[in-house]
Amino acid sequence: MKHAPNDIPKMSKHEWGRDKEWEIGKAKLTLYKHNQNDAWFGIIRQSSKLDLRFSGNDRDGLITEMEADVSKPPPKIVGYAGAMERFLFLYPGGFTNVAFEAGERGGKLEAGATLQPLLDDGLDDGEAIALLKSARRILERGGQSPLHMTESSDLDIIWSGEGGADYVRGVKAWALGDRAVGIKLMFQACEGRRHSWPMFTLFPALLQPDTDAILRPSASQTFSHAVKSVFVKVYDPEPSVSTYTAFLELLNDTSKHIAELGPRDYIDLASFVWVSTSYSADAAPRGVG
Repeated sequence: MKHAPNDIPKMSKHEWGRDKEWEIGKAKLTLYKHNQNDAWFGIIRQSSKLDLRFSGNDRDGLITEMEADVSKPPPKIVGYAGAMERFLFLYPGGFTNVAFEAGERGGKLEAGATLQPLLDDGLDDGEAIALLKSARRILERGGQSPLHMTESSDLDIIWSGEGGADYVRGVKAWALGDRAVGIKLMFQACEGRRHSWPMFTLFPALLQPDTDAILRPSASQTFSHAVKSVFVKVYDPEPSVSTYTAFLELLNDTSKHIAELGPRDYIDLASFVWVSTSYSADAAPRGVG
């Protein structure tokens, strides 16, 4: 049985043991077995805002149900009108929807406020990294983090090594307006390790939501293709100022097409891109306007 976000069974580490862990595309599936009975519990973690959770008494049946859910393609949107229709279906009322405020926006504002001391002089690298970790925890607590588990793990390794100082300096330089230097320093920090657009853009976007946005590659390309934007043609997985500038241009153009919804900043605009392209076919409306 698939569970709604507010109907999720509570789990205790002492009651459940991990039985199976596997991947389908970008989705990570984990199956747990109750230690005292034949109950099974599954979690699908993917690039959506919320984990998908399942429970049942038939192990093979639950695996089949989980894998079938992952295989569902997200609803296709056509043009800005289609994107707006999908967004308003999921969040009636738009950006003022209480569920949108709680699920897409509130945690980012809280995390951004937590990070503000990073822009002041006087913090050592350890204190700065502690702020980054605190902001990440806020997002994870609310299910708002764009980072996959592997990206978070790589950041922990970078932060604990010699690259930590460069990463902090990169975030600060970017947030203060020098994106080229910020990207250069982050590349230095990530030398020898994987890197991604979310790893580069997350913290600058939290610090300065009026000037910067979180770039999620899959959603942004899907959206760009749907609205016939040139971004999808110029997109490069390697972080660069030129690709990022094109992404902001896509968001600025989007702002003009959805002006009636009153987007307040790049949190709203990036979330609009994300929400309209990334939810499963059977997603239900959330909250009220």
